[in-house]
Amino acid sequence: EWLGGYGLHTMARLYDLLTSRQWHSLYTELGYVAALSRGRRLWCLAGHLRALASRHRLLRAGGRTYDWLDLQGLPVRPVAAQLGRAREHGPDSSALTRLLYDETRHTNLPCVLLHQDRNAMAHGVESRVPYLDHRIVELSFRLPAAYKVGGGQRKRILRDIGRTYLPPLVTERRDKKAIVSTTQWMPLRQTPIAAALREMLHSPTMRQAPWLRRGPFERFVTGYLNAQHHDTLAIWRLYTTWRWLERFQPRLPARESQ
Repeated sequence: EWLGGYGLHTMARLYDLLTSRQWHSLYTELGYVAALSRGRRLWCLAGHLRALASRHRLLRAGGRTYDWLDLQGLPVRPVAAQLGRAREHGPDSSALTRLLYDETRHTNLPCVLLHQDRNAMAHGVESRVPYLDHRIVELSFRLPAAYKVGGGQRKRILRDIGRTYLPPLVTERRDKKAIVSTTQWMPLRQTPIAAALREMLHSPTMRQAPWLRRGPFERFVTGYLNAQHHDTLAIWRLYTTWRWLERFQPRLPARESQ
């Protein structure tokens, strides 16, 4: 979240190079990215920018981008109020810096730390997070973006330091997988996954969810199944929300009177 370790951070770095018109650096970086993905430069750039735009759709006030999402009247803060912190990280900061700041200060990292603490305490373990020493974090945010994402690598400075002390078997490995990619999992529309999405459409649990507008929700999911759009991330979030509600059956919040 602060050294640029995720694919989204590569997208933000490419976006910065594009919008600042650093054409040579953009061409060079795209060459590295294309070589790693065995694609072409323009194809890689277009794919990364589409994914970056999809990632930030929920930042718009009131969920207007997704007409099936209705947060009005619910006892929760609007998405934009949680994430739309204009100028908090400085008016001249790059897209990569803004993204890393939000993930460190407001979104990814606080969520991970919360679950980490709960899981540790549930088993009587006193856990520590040494990478979050404030001096390391502050140093990271003072570093140029190319130290974090560059040369086709993420966490670049950490990898460079690691090469001094660790063998290539560790520093150059590319077979480590941390999560299942939704882009690989969700597009399989004619598999049992498609059947599960259709089941979700008719689920009483989702029908009772106070933050969903039923008609637009059905059109959105059906449109995905019919290949009318490719918003995999939103479909993934809907699917996992449904599974979580089915599993734990929480008491859903009542909509406040207007």
